[in-house]
This record gives sequence, structure tokens and C-alpha cells, in this order.
Amino acid sequence: MIGNIVGSLFSKVVDNAEGILDKVITTDKERDEAKLALKTLLLEAEREAFAKEVEDRKSARDMYKDD
Repeated sequence: MIGNIVGSLFSKVVDNAEGILDKVITTDKERDEAKLALKTLLLEAEREAFAKEVEDRKSARDMYKDD
């Protein structure tokens, strides 16, 4: 569930940012490079968020395994 929310949020951020990049950057090559860099950055952030969620679940299981 959290993954769906985060994915949806990142998707909206990418769409809005790409719209801004289309207006600000004038050459196609620069625009494509900026969009690729943005997507790479957001995918890395999403990967890190997922890894932290997995880590939190693991630590919660460890904490409550004796209950």
C-alpha cells in the first residue's frame, strides 16, 4: 500500500517537473537529459524509501517476535 502511494506521488512529481522542463529548456537534447536525470533521481529515492520500509518491517518483527 505504501509503495502504491509513493509510486503515485513520484509519478505526479515527474509529470509536473517534465512540464516545467518543457517550458524552461529549449533544446530537445538538454530537455531529454534533464528528464532522464530527474527520473533517475526519483527512482533512486523510491528505491531508498522502499528499502527503509523493508528495514522498518524487519526491525518491528524482531522487536515483537517474542510476543
